[in-house]
Amino acid sequence: MHSTFRAGISGLAGLMALALAAGCARHPSKAKRHWFGMDTEFTATVYRHEGGRQALIGEDSAFALLERESARLEGVFSDYLPGSSLRRLQGRAGDTLAADPEIVEVFRAALEMAESSRGSFDITLHDLKSAWGLASGDSNRIPSDAELASAMRGNPAYGASLDGNPASRPPFALLDGGRIVLLRDSAVFDLGGIAKGYAVDRMHAILDSLGYPDHIVTAGGDLRVGGKKGRDPWSLGIRHPRMPDSLAGTLRLDSAIAVSTSGDYERFFIRDGVRYHHIFDPRTGKPARPYCSVTVLAANSMLADRLTKPLFILGPERGAYLLQRFGARAVWMRETGGDKAAEGTTPLCYVASPGLEGNLKLNGIHPCPQGR
Repeated sequence: MHSTFRAGISGLAGLMALALAAGCARHPSKAKRHWFGMDTEFTATVYRHEGGRQALIGEDSAFALLERESARLEGVFSDYLPGSSLRRLQGRAGDTLAADPEIVEVFRAALEMAESSRGSFDITLHDLKSAWGLASGDSNRIPSDAELASAMRGNPAYGASLDGNPASRPPFALLDGGRIVLLRDSAVFDLGGIAKGYAVDRMHAILDSLGYPDHIVTAGGDLRVGGKKGRDPWSLGIRHPRMPDSLAGTLRLDSAIAVSTSGDYERFFIRDGVRYHHIFDPRTGKPARPYCSVTVLAANSMLADRLTKPLFILGPERGAYLLQRFGARAVWMRETGGDKAAEGTTPLCYVASPGLEGNLKLNGIHPCPQGR
């Protein structure tokens, strides 16, 4: 029996290979900072153009503010730090709990996406991640059906039909005054599919307010660009899902926009040639198939972040209404040779949503048959 485990948390292994470049006749100066927080790697880059407006503080001070903000938000959204704001939201059905304003904002956005995605977006899968041994510092395992049922206890999505919408029975409700009432026993919240997008949006706003309108902020699988780097569009290198140090191609960004990627290479293990990863379909409690990555372009990072996992689960056909609903675009990639997962040996194909024509260039990856 062969088993390997990898948890990608660097800028390269999270979102995509970040090869951001834009040619111009006169290159602006830039400053860049890397740091670790919220269980991922952050990067911020600011660009200064000759004759541009004066920043309120220097680059080092601006980067220090971003680091402090990421540490503060980790204390709000972490599902593993004792005493975090999120960890305090535990109890039994009917309990009413006070919540931080950031928690309320993110939970409201989570409710909207859960309903819109027919339950494919679910922030109560913390125990499922542990059942598969895919939590931080855990060892991989394939759970039994009984273990899956235990991890999904009380979740109406588990075993639901594709036509149903289990999000009509949410685990919580938002009340006035920053209060949350729990509607399900034993719900443990995990904001891994939305909180980093929120953090990137916060840092984008901070840099704008400090006089750095031209910038890039990334957090693992989430990226937001502001302003411009030069006269040409930003060009983003998309990570190859099966060759970690290679690019699958490039994506030209025609405006300041947010991009988020989810893939089966971020936190996974391989056993007997089959890849088991952290993007779970709540209806089955198992890793979603058959796509290996999805890259989403949206108006802001929290939106792009919360769209990636439901679009990964639903695929291009069933996920098309989500793109229309939220005004987003996406490109999916999948293997063409089944579930076997030997890296670098399996050809890929892709499906791109309308609106990416002329902006997407993939290297040796062809459209999927019948567009799905």
